[in-house]
Amino acid sequence: MYWGHGEQAVALPLWISLPVLFGSAALLFACIAQETARCFRKYPPLTAYSIDIGGSLAGIAFFTLHSQLRLPPIAWFAVAFVLAVGSPWTRRGGSLVRPTRLT
Repeated sequence: MYWGHGEQAVALPLWISLPVLFGSAALLFACIAQETARCFRKYPPLTAYSIDIGGSLAGIAFFTLHSQLRLPPIAWFAVAFVLAVGSPWTRRGGSLVRPTRLT
């Protein structure tokens, strides 16, 4: 989707497409947060917080490295794929993204 300066018509108006994109991203991260919270219950609070901060710092480091190397988007998706395939959820036969109740 491109919202630049051009005469090309956009498939959906911005007032529809932007809320849909925002809602989709929020739903995705809500599902990830639910599973993360379930995993963190196994640890003492300080350990879980340390894992959370460590993951955030690792994400910043990977983002910085990929940006500095000017890697194409396929490299970003390849890293995400490798991390998803190697995750504990897939090793024990579960699904990386599974339906959860948000209550």
